[in-house]
Amino acid sequence: MKKHLNFDTLKWIASIIGFIGAMTIALNIPYSKYAFIIFSVSSSLWIYSGFRIKENSIVFLHSGFLIVDIVGIYKWFL
Repeated sequence: MKKHLNFDTLKWIASIIGFIGAMTIALNIPYSKYAFIIFSVSSSLWIYSGFRIKENSIVFLHSGFLIVDIVGIYKWFL
Protein backbone atom coordinates (compact mmCIF):
# COMPACT_ATOMS: atom_id res chain seq x y z
CA MET A 1 0.00 0.00 0.00
CA LYS A 2 1.36 3.41 -1.00
CA LYS A 3 1.45 6.01 1.76
CA HIS A 4 0.26 9.50 0.72
CA LEU A 5 1.80 12.76 1.85
CA ASN A 6 -0.16 14.24 4.76
CA PHE A 7 -2.04 17.38 3.64
CA ASP A 8 -0.86 19.40 6.67
CA THR A 9 2.71 18.42 5.78
CA LEU A 10 2.14 19.75 2.25
CA LYS A 11 1.02 23.12 3.64
CA TRP A 12 4.09 23.29 5.88
CA ILE A 13 6.33 22.46 2.92
CA ALA A 14 4.70 25.28 0.91
CA SER A 15 5.25 27.69 3.81
CA ILE A 16 8.89 26.70 4.33
CA ILE A 17 9.62 26.97 0.61
CA GLY A 18 8.01 30.44 0.60
CA PHE A 19 10.18 31.48 3.54
CA ILE A 20 13.31 30.26 1.76
CA GLY A 21 12.35 32.30 -1.30
CA ALA A 22 11.78 35.42 0.79
CA MET A 23 15.08 34.98 2.63
CA THR A 24 16.89 34.49 -0.68
CA ILE A 25 15.64 37.86 -1.91
CA ALA A 26 16.24 39.59 1.44
CA LEU A 27 19.88 38.50 1.49
CA ASN A 28 20.42 40.11 -1.95
CA ILE A 29 22.94 37.46 -2.96
CA PRO A 30 23.96 36.50 -6.50
CA TYR A 31 21.42 33.65 -6.40
CA SER A 32 18.49 35.94 -5.54
CA LYS A 33 17.01 35.57 -9.03
CA TYR A 34 16.32 31.91 -8.21
CA ALA A 35 13.83 33.06 -5.60
CA PHE A 36 11.27 33.44 -8.41
CA ILE A 37 11.55 29.72 -9.12
CA ILE A 38 11.35 28.92 -5.41
CA PHE A 39 8.29 31.16 -5.00
CA SER A 40 6.59 29.56 -8.01
CA VAL A 41 6.86 26.15 -6.37
CA SER A 42 5.45 27.54 -3.12
CA SER A 43 2.61 29.34 -4.91
CA SER A 44 1.74 26.22 -6.90
CA LEU A 45 1.52 24.18 -3.71
CA TRP A 46 -0.68 26.86 -2.10
CA ILE A 47 -2.95 26.97 -5.15
CA TYR A 48 -3.39 23.21 -4.88
CA SER A 49 -4.00 23.54 -1.14
CA GLY A 50 -6.57 26.31 -1.69
CA PHE A 51 -8.49 24.12 -4.09
CA ARG A 52 -8.35 21.21 -1.64
CA ILE A 53 -9.78 23.24 1.24
CA LYS A 54 -12.12 25.23 -1.04
CA GLU A 55 -10.59 28.57 -0.02
CA ASN A 56 -10.89 30.83 -3.05
CA SER A 57 -8.93 33.69 -1.45
CA ILE A 58 -5.83 31.48 -1.19
CA VAL A 59 -6.25 30.34 -4.78
CA PHE A 60 -6.68 33.93 -5.99
CA LEU A 61 -3.74 35.34 -4.00
CA HIS A 62 -1.27 32.65 -4.96
CA SER A 63 -2.42 32.66 -8.58
CA GLY A 64 -1.47 36.35 -8.60
CA PHE A 65 1.86 35.52 -6.97
CA LEU A 66 2.44 32.81 -9.57
CA ILE A 67 1.89 35.34 -12.36
CA VAL A 68 4.43 37.66 -10.71
CA ASP A 69 6.86 34.73 -10.41
CA ILE A 70 6.45 33.86 -14.09
CA VAL A 71 7.14 37.50 -15.05
CA GLY A 72 10.22 37.45 -12.76
CA ILE A 73 11.47 34.21 -14.31
CA TYR A 74 10.96 35.67 -17.78
CA LYS A 75 12.73 38.95 -16.95
CA TRP A 76 15.66 37.39 -15.08
CA PHE A 77 16.27 34.20 -17.06
CA LEU A 78 15.09 34.74 -20.64
